[in-house]
Amino acid sequence: MKFETTRCLLDELQADDAESFLRLHTDPDVRKYLGGPADPDTVKQTFSRLLKHSQLMPCWAVRVKDQTEMIGLISLSRHHDGKDTELSFQFLPEAWHQGYGIECVGAALEQALTTFRLRRVISETQSDNQPARRLLEGLGMWQIGSLERFGAQQTIYAVVID
Repeated sequence: MKFETTRCLLDELQADDAESFLRLHTDPDVRKYLGGPADPDTVKQTFSRLLKHSQLMPCWAVRVKDQTEMIGLISLSRHHDGKDTELSFQFLPEAWHQGYGIECVGAALEQALTTFRLRRVISETQSDNQPARRLLEGLGMWQIGSLERFGAQQTIYAVVID
């Protein structure tokens, strides 16, 4: 499933996205609040698995319209708690501070609530990750809890449709 925002196209991962996917998962700045850079071989295996099973979990490559290179990745998946659906996102540093996060993550959240008809979506971020926290709060999500995971304090945000 693909959809557009004002400036971007969100669509399925393509084989040509391998390099950008690897950069997202190994860049120290992108991974600062995500446990650090991942092992490149593990990232390549994950990418291959996502390509084969993309229809099982919404995972969108974010591209600026009229460009082919992926600038970010947004997904919906089962949260660690086993009951909630989690909205996750990451963007390459060259896409930071341009409003792509709020635009595209907001559109993905809207898809989760309307197209997928989810009544509750959560997002977990490291408590020290102030940019991600501002983005989530800017989308109308509110803090519902915190916990220790991955060796750091995490904040859980949610949006619930009554």
